[in-house]
Amino acid sequence: MESFYFVTDESLNRCYPHTSSMKHKVLIDLFCGTGGFSHGWIQGGGGIAVSVDNWEDALKNHAHNHPEVPVLNLSLGGDIEETSDTLFAYLATYCAEHDIEPEDLHFHLHGSPPCQAISTASHSRASADGYIMVQWFIDLVARMNPDSWSMENVVPVRKYLDTTSIPYVTVNSNDYGVAQKRKRVFAGEGWVLKPTNVGLTVQDVLPDLVGSTLEPSPYMRSKKRWTKLGVDKPFPTVTSCSPSQIRIVSRRRKAHEEPQSYTIDKPAHTITQVNHIVEEIDEDTEEITKRGFTLQESATLQGWPDLQFAEGIYAKSKRVMVGNMVCPPIAKVMCESL
Repeated sequence: MESFYFVTDESLNRCYPHTSSMKHKVLIDLFCGTGGFSHGWIQGGGGIAVSVDNWEDALKNHAHNHPEVPVLNLSLGGDIEETSDTLFAYLATYCAEHDIEPEDLHFHLHGSPPCQAISTASHSRASADGYIMVQWFIDLVARMNPDSWSMENVVPVRKYLDTTSIPYVTVNSNDYGVAQKRKRVFAGEGWVLKPTNVGLTVQDVLPDLVGSTLEPSPYMRSKKRWTKLGVDKPFPTVTSCSPSQIRIVSRRRKAHEEPQSYTIDKPAHTITQVNHIVEEIDEDTEEITKRGFTLQESATLQGWPDLQFAEGIYAKSKRVMVGNMVCPPIAKVMCESL
């Protein structure tokens, strides 16, 4: 018997068949980056036929964290038929290696097309150009006809989606065990996202930001530019015992304007490739000590605390990988729902 679930988003309220959970859930992950969606899929009990990107450093890091997963350096956005044939070959190989019969397979296709041009954080006006890869992926879905599919992108992508044919939900990652209020659109069919572990804060996942036993050791005075900090240098731990003495700046606006910021007893603002800056005020001297989040702290706020980095990758590339990845806990919930 088929079960049903509802995908709802504002005016959208649609119903789709939901497949049996007894099948082997096998993923093809496109525009995979360092593997946030792949990592969550594995946590949810699924397998991966291949993860695909054309960024060599990201694939190197993906393989470093999941050496059992095949990765493919392929320039996506080309001929649909040729791409689908290549991907089906990897799916067939996976099924053969794991003795999976066609009737026992649940094939899921996921994609996270580049979204910088579409994002409201981008200064580019070529948002329509950014949609080209979104449409390409949707066309690939139609060609490959998977049992279920998903696409992750920034919220402004909604204006390009036809809600009569493409169901989607707007997801706040803080509803899925991520200490960050990152909002993303997930389009697709055949799955359901049910919130779990709602409301984590920065302090919940990074408890060492408060109450350190280290002596205060300002790394850089407030009058100096924090951008000179190397992201991989050993920063001192914040030493204040009062959360009210710490604020985290997520985005600088124009000169002399108050920046966007949040406190550690709240979920983080969206983690991007632009690092957030932890500012601590010394109540006695009123001196401000600043440092950026370490890569591991940023990865933790993305929902992947044990993310590792391969040797030979520049710090800037690592920062982009972390800022761009899909939060793994969301992929885990999606996989478990199948």
